[in-house]
Amino acid sequence: MLVHQAQQSQIVAAGPASRKSLGGGCRPPPSLQREPAVALDLDGMFGEEPTTPSPRDELSAEAMKTDQWCERNSVALLEACGNRDVGKAARILGQASAEHVGEERMKKMVMLKDDFRDTALHLSACQGEVGIVKLLLARGADVHAQNNLGSTPLNRAAVAGRTEVVELLLDAGANLEHQDDISGTPLHGAARRNHCSTVRLLLNRGASVDAADGVGNRPLHLASAEGAISALGVLVNHYADPQVKNIRGQTPLDVAQASWIGNFCKKKIARLLSTEST
Repeated sequence: MLVHQAQQSQIVAAGPASRKSLGGGCRPPPSLQREPAVALDLDGMFGEEPTTPSPRDELSAEAMKTDQWCERNSVALLEACGNRDVGKAARILGQASAEHVGEERMKKMVMLKDDFRDTALHLSACQGEVGIVKLLLARGADVHAQNNLGSTPLNRAAVAGRTEVVELLLDAGANLEHQDDISGTPLHGAARRNHCSTVRLLLNRGASVDAADGVGNRPLHLASAEGAISALGVLVNHYADPQVKNIRGQTPLDVAQASWIGNFCKKKIARLLSTEST
């Protein structure tokens, strides 16, 4: 009896540490033991945790916005030039620059073509929109671009008699002797339409006065055929050959005589050409 009491007092005095050493008799049953904490996979349950965009992601998003802006406004620019909406075209070109959108995007913007493969520069050049032409050239528009008839902006400007634009395009490196499928060289086109100042400018800049088109017609042939007396006089003064023949064997005077123009005009052409030939 005394031994039993002594054992009990030893157990009480020993406390929790002693109870552990007694074969685990005081450990709670497994059903009541606490399991270690488990971290919930919230990423797997609800998607990836939102993160702060990296500088690279921000740059990609900004580039996408810029691409969309350029695509949208390149169409708007072409339409504005075709509709002679100078204000709108100027606003778009004013907002766009190589520094803002990049040189490559800028070039794509100004080189978009319509159904006839005319660029904004073609359209603005033939309409004589000097300010827009300057902006387009400053932003990399191609002076050598051709539409579906092979015409460059210079061909179109010359046919329309846009002398100031012609000079801008020549200063930008446009080809004086490029022949399209309808008029020949820029000089052919200007002479046929009787645009004297344009004819004079082209000749002064080195255009060949006797350049032949696809059927051998010279600018003098076309001016004679259309009754373009003033342009014909400029050509004659720059020593165009009145006896030169096309592939049909016709001289400029022959072409004039076979033309629809009136007799008064034919006589005047005959006098101009005969004076030159004597």
